[in-house]
Amino acid sequence: MKHYFYILLLVVSMLSTGCESSEPEQLSKRQLRSLMIDSLNNSSEGWWYLGSNDGLHYILIKRPAESRIYTVLDKEVLIKLEKFKYAANQNKRSKLKLSKIKLLK
Repeated sequence: MKHYFYILLLVVSMLSTGCESSEPEQLSKRQLRSLMIDSLNNSSEGWWYLGSNDGLHYILIKRPAESRIYTVLDKEVLIKLEKFKYAANQNKRSKLKLSKIKLLK
């Protein structure tokens, strides 16, 4: 019975601290647009630019219950911020406003 309590405690603590997904999820331009539209109605959501590498932009979206890293092709999306190289173990990030993202044709 004690084991179930500790497992429940672990799950609750992970949810309350907002787990960051370790593997980035690649998005299409259309999927990113959908997330951007959803974000307009969610004031508790924060967007962060994590850098670019190998033709991809890395974006972190933080919500109260979770954090996820997404990638988008740099030929489909223009990020209007100073660019820097993405590295998974770095803490460098820039606050990303939706007005700084332009979907390319």
